[in-house]
Amino acid sequence: MQGPYFANYFNNDAQITKHIMYNNKENIRQWLQKGDILVVDRGFRDSLEHLKLLGYQTYMPAFLSKGSKQFDTQTANETRFVTKIRWVIESANGRIKQWRLFDKVLPNSLLKTVGDLVAIVGALLNCYGAPFIQDFSKDKLLGKKMRQLRDQTNELGEYVAKLKSKTEKPIQYKELDAADTVPDFPRLTLEQLNDITLGEF
Repeated sequence: MQGPYFANYFNNDAQITKHIMYNNKENIRQWLQKGDILVVDRGFRDSLEHLKLLGYQTYMPAFLSKGSKQFDTQTANETRFVTKIRWVIESANGRIKQWRLFDKVLPNSLLKTVGDLVAIVGALLNCYGAPFIQDFSKDKLLGKKMRQLRDQTNELGEYVAKLKSKTEKPIQYKELDAADTVPDFPRLTLEQLNDITLGEF
């Protein structure tokens, strides 16, 4: 548990990260090894080059380039992939905020002790909190599926692009009845629908 840090312009995620790494706070660089992978969110973008110079690999969700309305398929897939991996970090933050003291803005009277209080909560969670992942038996299968989804192409987008390239006229859309149009469309079970809409990645 690092900090506390003042919540001002000079103490954003990137600046805090650089301060921790370059000052080797709590011997963090002895915990990390060259080549370790650090998965961060967009707030750390200004620290990526510094982390790479220290020998670490970094992954972060992408930014939309100026004038773009959406990511291309590969970038969108990679961004979802990184976001999926980061869920455990957000879950850890959420556990801290389950404590009544930390679920709202702290009063100034606690500023002197807030670092100790957060450290105590972290120690209690580490010692007595249930593991985030209790069943590792499906990890390899899930990882394989996530990589497959990350590398998928947008077949529909490619098909539409080919249609546009073949005709000068704008594509005309018309209303269709799925029952008559695709009679062999697969009928999914409730479990399959649940997996597609609410399942992993």
